[in-house]
Amino acid sequence: MNIFKTIYECNKNHPSKLALSVTMDDGSTRAYTYGDVFAKADEYGDRLLSAGVKEGDRVAIACEGSPEWTIAFLAVCKIKCTAALIDASLGSAELKSFIDRSDVRAAFLSPKTFGKFAEFPDYKFPVFNVYDCTVFDGCRNSVEEEPTPDPSPEIATIIYSSGTTRRAAGIMHTHESLIKTTQMTLNVQELVETDRYLAIIPNSHIYGVICLVLGPHMIGADVHYIETLGAEAILKAFKEYKPTVLSAVPKVYELFMTQILRKINDNPATAFMFKTFYPICEKARRKNGKLLGKKIFKSIHDGFGGSLRVLCSAGAPIKKEVADFYYAAGFNIMITYGASETNIPTIGNTPEDITTDTCGVPYPPISLKISDEGEMLIKSPYMMVGYFRDEEATKEAFDKDGWFKTGDLGNTDEQGHVRVTGRLKENIVLATGKKIAPDDIEAKYADLPGVKEFVICGVPVKNADYDEVHAFVVPEILSADSFDSIRKEITERGSSLIQNMRVVKTHFVEEIPRTSLQKPKRYLLKKKALEGDDAADEKMIEEKGADIESRVISVIARIANADKNDISLSTKVFSDLAIDSLSSITLALELEDEFKVNIEPYYHDDMTVADIVAAL
Repeated sequence: MNIFKTIYECNKNHPSKLALSVTMDDGSTRAYTYGDVFAKADEYGDRLLSAGVKEGDRVAIACEGSPEWTIAFLAVCKIKCTAALIDASLGSAELKSFIDRSDVRAAFLSPKTFGKFAEFPDYKFPVFNVYDCTVFDGCRNSVEEEPTPDPSPEIATIIYSSGTTRRAAGIMHTHESLIKTTQMTLNVQELVETDRYLAIIPNSHIYGVICLVLGPHMIGADVHYIETLGAEAILKAFKEYKPTVLSAVPKVYELFMTQILRKINDNPATAFMFKTFYPICEKARRKNGKLLGKKIFKSIHDGFGGSLRVLCSAGAPIKKEVADFYYAAGFNIMITYGASETNIPTIGNTPEDITTDTCGVPYPPISLKISDEGEMLIKSPYMMVGYFRDEEATKEAFDKDGWFKTGDLGNTDEQGHVRVTGRLKENIVLATGKKIAPDDIEAKYADLPGVKEFVICGVPVKNADYDEVHAFVVPEILSADSFDSIRKEITERGSSLIQNMRVVKTHFVEEIPRTSLQKPKRYLLKKKALEGDDAADEKMIEEKGADIESRVISVIARIANADKNDISLSTKVFSDLAIDSLSSITLALELEDEFKVNIEPYYHDDMTVADIVAAL
């Protein structure tokens, strides 16, 4: 099986149908029909071959989501090479590291990605501009490397996925596994050729590969991209493009919900109407499936373009109250679960069986079992081949019976619905020997006044074999009084809980380090607790509390997973930092949430921190 051939066969009879489009920041657009896409893929593929790229070689793709990203990917598949997919939001050192690790014989970069290098490495292979397939100035026109020692034409992708507990691994998937998991997903979720997909997740992630690259084009649907994903640009895309399918991570849905509720609550009349009819709509849908919310909350649907029928949520657990909001409002929100190793989705809801407190049931023909430790183990025909050039890690990823060890804790109800309850390696080992998931404790401290973010982590006790429960708090107000008030509230909340749920120590931090999918990196918090100076940290945070510049830098650093010390007023937010298309949405909405100011009119490619501070 081959991805290019599969997509070509699906669409060869309607070459004039729209396949891909993009809206640029200046309002201009580019559009490609399926005929255009295949012609461009042929051109790109011929250019690779003429440059000396051979079947089974690896080709890196590191650029922002765009129609040309998909064209480059299809070209790589067509000539039976492997696409090494690299997140374009990374800094130059990380980009170079992943390109080097992939041992490629060519690369596609955008001018923005290429421009991150002060001095581009002297690679012995061509580096192409993804937008026109020309070689960047100063790069070689042909392959001068030794032949690839391990060509693998059956491998379609190497996807680099980093989690909350380990270094990024190169996950290999075959053409067959990607095609079959996509076909299964299209059938289960009842997606059709008339669907229109709005792209706001990275193509370089397995989520984007399935939901934006393979899925739409294996049924003849179309995908629309936005050059810069600011709040206003997304709203404009909803209005003009009128998508029917949206794939996003839970944080995005939560931010959308927050903005909607804020507008509702600004007007006492609409707030009263919402409070009255919301529970009625939710109850009616759960009881008999009636979508009253679609009519009563028509204005919410209109805000999303009026045609949105499927919301896909993956990448991290979604809060029940967020899922409930969209469910009651009449949207079909498909909560799914998967990993880069197992393909996404592996477990999920279906149009006929939508739940808001589980990630659904195993999709056919995937098998799930829960180990004695509570870990979710999976067998699937869509599983990865293994980790690139790491046989030991590949072997360790499976148990002796061939079940993939997800590292996630979960359970199932009587109907077979699966709930993910935490991470195995993040479990807190108590003095009694009992293990508890951080998420369970976090739920007990939900909605603490004055708290912006709250994360629980188990910290090892010195000279002992158990953990203490520590809380890491990002306060809304950076002051000593705020710290004292929050500590008091945590103590009072804990007094009504069992001993195991009580927080032993509270750490105040400016931001929670997170992965690109917004999962907390608890191993870094644990390290901070063991090595940090809380008193000094709190004093520094307090001193910065009234400083707009510092608050802006804190938000940006949190979104970009960057060190605040590396960010200054002259830092270019989009070109210097790891702000990808997905993160840019979060940045725009969180800045608006923090300062109650819309910075969208100030968005541009060279926007600096100083520009944001001046706007505020």
